[in-house]
Amino acid sequence: MSVPSDFDYVKFGKDAFEEFMGYITSEGDPWKLAKDENNVTIHTMRFPGSKFDIAKGKGIINLPVKSILPLIKTLEQRKPWSSSIASEVVLQEVYNQDNTVITVEHITSNKVAVVSPRDFINVRCTRTLPDGSFAFCSKSLPAHPAHPPTASGVVRGEAYTGGMVLRPLVGEDGREITEVVWMAASDPKGWIPVAVINSALVSQVPIYAMRKHLESIGSSSS
Repeated sequence: MSVPSDFDYVKFGKDAFEEFMGYITSEGDPWKLAKDENNVTIHTMRFPGSKFDIAKGKGIINLPVKSILPLIKTLEQRKPWSSSIASEVVLQEVYNQDNTVITVEHITSNKVAVVSPRDFINVRCTRTLPDGSFAFCSKSLPAHPAHPPTASGVVRGEAYTGGMVLRPLVGEDGREITEVVWMAASDPKGWIPVAVINSALVSQVPIYAMRKHLESIGSSSS
């Protein structure tokens, strides 16, 4: 299955962003607290219409948003704290205006927990919000003319929604700090039991490793 030639990537990306932000900003039921440790909270809920869960992690990094952005924008910059992605290639940039960039990307993952490598075709929407927050989200398409489902034995997964928000806050000492909210929900496809996937999801929240790495980089450069 592929997308039609007249597929509206821009609408798809903008709709995906609004859906993502709806989950990011929602609180309470049906979210359930799964973990609260080292000033990071992780909540989960069942993704509507799916057997799989969403995980949402929230924590603080003691750096301003502008100091974090250069350290997370590329795969190479993220590798020290996130090993889940093996490669990411931008196939198309379809929109770049109004503080919003929408791209179509081919993503390959490394083995994560019990899930062997997967590939994804994702539409990614990146946006700077009026309050100074930086946000990006990704949502999958089944295929793209440049990358039909792989024939090499790699299973094509489906990212329902996922991404990150960096929100500026003022710390107790008056300096800017950043609230990081990370979220992911996907169907990796294949034959792994749903219960195994859902139980492993909480351990994939990267905020602990991200905070440790970025704060060490920030303190060494200050």
